[in-house]
Amino acid sequence: MSGSQYAEHNGQSGMIVHQATSPQRVGQATMVEQARAIAEVRAAVMIARENPRDRSAAITEMREVCAIQGLAERAFFRVRRGGEMVNGESIHLARELARCWGNITYGVKEMSRDDMLGQSELLAFAWDLETNDRSEVVFIVPHVRGNGEKRRVLTGTQEIYENNASFAGRRLRETIFAVLPVWFKAEASDICHRTLESGGGKPLVQCIADLRTAFEAMGVTATMLEKKRGRKMDDFTPEDVAALRVVYGSLKREEVTVAEEFPSAEIPPTKPTGGKLAVIEKAAKEEHAAPASPPPPTRQATAPAAAGMSADCTWLLENIRRTKPSEVALLMKTKAVTKMLAGLSSDELAVVEAEASERSHPTAATSPVDDDGFPTDVMPG
Repeated sequence: MSGSQYAEHNGQSGMIVHQATSPQRVGQATMVEQARAIAEVRAAVMIARENPRDRSAAITEMREVCAIQGLAERAFFRVRRGGEMVNGESIHLARELARCWGNITYGVKEMSRDDMLGQSELLAFAWDLETNDRSEVVFIVPHVRGNGEKRRVLTGTQEIYENNASFAGRRLRETIFAVLPVWFKAEASDICHRTLESGGGKPLVQCIADLRTAFEAMGVTATMLEKKRGRKMDDFTPEDVAALRVVYGSLKREEVTVAEEFPSAEIPPTKPTGGKLAVIEKAAKEEHAAPASPPPPTRQATAPAAAGMSADCTWLLENIRRTKPSEVALLMKTKAVTKMLAGLSSDELAVVEAEASERSHPTAATSPVDDDGFPTDVMPG
């Protein structure tokens, strides 16, 4: 039996009836479209060869566009694959370089879509019409999103389109880079990195401040940034700024998550910072929280208790006398002391302020004391 026939069984008579199938007819519209497509390709090749690219002009334009901050911020991607971070040049840079190089046509075609199997067959290609260098790849895209428990079947037309476009963009990027000269892509990548480092002409300090503000809006603290780069923000280099700009762009495009870029293990414990004022404030809080040891005997050590003052007032007077005269003013400005002063009565507040003033500025009528509060004019008995 020839390929143009099929066998049909007649159940009533038991006879096999052979019917010839007519050959598939091609409509006139289809033939016109095929002829138009062939003519377009031939015309594009002829025009490309009649108008060869100007390499010097292409390089000059590439250097100009890669120095633009807007392109540099979108020139790189960063995604997690197989438990590792993968970096590279993005489809946005690939398309811009193809435009600068000239005489390159590229695109993605959907060859077929099978809703029963839940997949689409696509073709991504890039073709240098001048050199006839062509790169293409055919691939299957399942209509699913996510992995494992998060795996979800896509049924909506818009969801399937967006999923196919995401996969197609990656293949298209590689086909474009396959027909571009390697040195052309490498130089463009270096210029984009330098543009990110320079911040579009902004001072480095301003670039760091802008990055910090942008990351804080995503819930990333300065401590997390410092841990990731291994140095304080004040010591960030242009290379650090460029690397963090790539991370920020990937987070903004939802290529990665904050948890993937800044795992909890990278967040260091908070450490007390600050100058002498913070140290004094921390010591004051610790002494107030823990039972204070009896102070060394002074000429007025028992006066507060005899006067029936509050515990806060007694603690303040004792610590004022035990503080060096040059540091009394710092002690009085700490948050812990300010809070206690607000809770004192007017009489107690007057006593504490008088003691602090006397301690900070001893008068001639007062017996001289050393830094520990002991009189220096009293001989030991």
